[in-house]
Amino acid sequence: MISIYAVDGLNLGAKVNFESSVYRQYQCSPSEQFDGFSWCTRKVAESSRRGPFVSSYSILHSPDGTVSYVNRYLEPAWFSGNEANEDIGRLARKYGQPNVMAMPQAEGVQGLMASWGTVTLLPLDANNLALLAQGRDIRAGFMVDFLGNFRRSAQLGLPIYRLAGGPGFVWAANWDQGGRGTLRFFAVDASTFAGPAPVQPQVQANLGTSSIADSAASEPASPSPPPVSAAQPSPPVSTAPPPPPASPPPAVTRINPDERARQRIKDTLSRVSYHRGDLPNDNFKTKLDAIASRLAAVSNGADSATLKTLMSDCDAASAIFDEAAEFTRVSEIAGRKVAIVNAKLQGISFDAPLVQDLKTAVGGVGNAQTEGDLAALKAALSSLNALYDTGRLDRLATAKANGFETIESYDDYKDRQSRLSGSGIILNKK
Repeated sequence: MISIYAVDGLNLGAKVNFESSVYRQYQCSPSEQFDGFSWCTRKVAESSRRGPFVSSYSILHSPDGTVSYVNRYLEPAWFSGNEANEDIGRLARKYGQPNVMAMPQAEGVQGLMASWGTVTLLPLDANNLALLAQGRDIRAGFMVDFLGNFRRSAQLGLPIYRLAGGPGFVWAANWDQGGRGTLRFFAVDASTFAGPAPVQPQVQANLGTSSIADSAASEPASPSPPPVSAAQPSPPVSTAPPPPPASPPPAVTRINPDERARQRIKDTLSRVSYHRGDLPNDNFKTKLDAIASRLAAVSNGADSATLKTLMSDCDAASAIFDEAAEFTRVSEIAGRKVAIVNAKLQGISFDAPLVQDLKTAVGGVGNAQTEGDLAALKAALSSLNALYDTGRLDRLATAKANGFETIESYDDYKDRQSRLSGSGIILNKK
């Protein structure tokens, strides 16, 4: 059964496409921990306006390709303002109310962890913690920590959890005083590769749990700063230490829907203020500015009906940021393909309909990038790939080099010459 939990479009329970170009970028081998499963990894160097970072991807799948675990880890990740809260909020809108845990402060680093579904986070036992602190490998199945570094977490006495239970989604991030840290998020169904977990108390019972009720969320499109729910009376995680590990969960104060709506409007305006400059072009900025102007005009005395109507604007703003992130990703792919095609065209000394078609397709990609039209960009890139990836340009260049005007005429010549092989007859190319 395909689950709703997914990373970068790959859902738990779905099957990987063994023939896809993306899958072929992974390095796969039999899993050392889970018999009968394949473990696949790849690393991708990426960049954003905040700087370069590396995304590490990993997948655990069965022999038929069914996915039991899919993970993405970003290092470094950057967090500023209220971004982390917004990430968790977007995910909450997609997956429901999460369990949120704050990391005990250590060496000026703060962190958050949120989980959804029936995945269970169980504290790692003392023996394995000691082994990790010594830098030794252990076999405890999948684990998660706040730092993204199990050895360092064990040495600092920070919690490390192993995964049990059923399908779910986990988001974990940390950041220092400068807002620099790491981000990891993954979908997992431990029930597909592990036996029943022993009954243990839920982790959040002794760490203090905050919940983000009815807040916004979808998969984080880019690294964002960790936050505490708008539904909590406590101050943001980034400025206040979490409660001691032994403290009971803080009391939850429910705020009315109007206050929640006003807070969401403020969060949306804050995100626009912080990240408008990160948008790839004016098309996205113009659409976002129109929304921001409507939200900024809201007064504290706005009635419930008005606030409810403006929630669709908040949704639209979030969708614009998501679309902009996807546009940036596709644009980077398109840019690399255009560079390859242009380099090939520069080495071509002849003209032909195929050459003109390729130049037109390259121009179409450029136009779509300028206009900021994601659908047009995907269509233009698809057209360019369809023309170039067949290898027809190389075949045409070879035909031209042998004195033929078309690929077909050269292929016909080679076919006829092949049938005459052994006879000693050599056909005139002309």
